[in-house]
Amino acid sequence: MSNWEVESNATVALMTGTFAALTADPTLSHAEALRRSILAMIDSANRPMFSDLADPKYWAPFIVVGEPAKPTK
Repeated sequence: MSNWEVESNATVALMTGTFAALTADPTLSHAEALRRSILAMIDSANRPMFSDLADPKYWAPFIVVGEPAKPTK
């Protein structure tokens, strides 16, 4: 969830990264997947076309509330 109003395109990038991380490794917690997506946005500062996404205003409002149960083996 977001704690305040956020920019839509940055939200799409953040959520896409979060769910891509979960798809790549289903054992991740949602918080870890979000963290990885945030770090990828911060790393985007090295790519001129996406460098604005490194600004905390695009990812700092987001937090994870709750965690669904993971399947057991």
